[in-house]
Amino acid sequence: MRYSAIHDGHNYRRHEEAAREIEETFGLRPVASTLTRDKENVPRVERRPDDWESFRAQESKIDPQAMKVELTELWQHSDSGPAFAAALEERGYILARGDRRDFCVIDRAGDEHSLGRRLSGVKAAEIRSRMEDVDRSTLPSVEEGRALARQRQEEAPQGSGGTVSQAVEPAAPSEAVPGVTAAPVTQPDAHPAGPSPAFAEVLAETVARAQAEDARDAQEEACAPGSRYARFSAWIGSVRQAVAGWGQQVQDYWSGYFQRGEPEQEAPPAPQQGAASPGMEPQL
Repeated sequence: MRYSAIHDGHNYRRHEEAAREIEETFGLRPVASTLTRDKENVPRVERRPDDWESFRAQESKIDPQAMKVELTELWQHSDSGPAFAAALEERGYILARGDRRDFCVIDRAGDEHSLGRRLSGVKAAEIRSRMEDVDRSTLPSVEEGRALARQRQEEAPQGSGGTVSQAVEPAAPSEAVPGVTAAPVTQPDAHPAGPSPAFAEVLAETVARAQAEDARDAQEEACAPGSRYARFSAWIGSVRQAVAGWGQQVQDYWSGYFQRGEPEQEAPPAPQQGAASPGMEPQL
């Protein structure tokens, strides 16, 4: 029989299929799928920031989700690529040419972001179509944009460095950027939104099951004498006694067997006087 190793990577689709099957079996509310969805009728779920982006945001105090909301507002109120680039510059961002991507955005802390990852509901083809009139050769590279952002941060007076989480006022009419409609940027609430109804329902069911199991265990402990550990110790003691008894019986059996040995043979009777010994002829 021949065996072959099967690669276990790229199993996200199987995970989603198994999750949908579990939801249907246990009557749970289905959650949105990403790979097994109907791409024509169901929109793609918004991607959350990666772990490293969240850790980086803790140091820079710039929330990627809030930045995404702000850049999406600027994109929706811009009618061309140069107008969007000017709006980014007005808000303190730097539009740079990416090494592996078409465009990147450098925030005020000098961290780079993919433009496509910071626009909600905008596809890559739409970004290329609107930004086609932007000359990429005139944009700074990512490294140059980082250096420029850090230089601005050093030159800014202390206490004036705001973050994305703070309120951003729209540009004054005299300073308005051509092609951009001035509109206040909707910032997310200070407190994050609560869990989704599906997650809350599953969490409530899990908590209820755990509480029911705890109550059943408490009832069993109340009915039986002693705790679980005491009952387990008593059971182990009985098993040890039984094994010790069996071992003693086996030892006694084999000891008696080897001590019995072979039965002793009886000595032959002594010959009588005048009688011929066996094997000797009588003398005449």
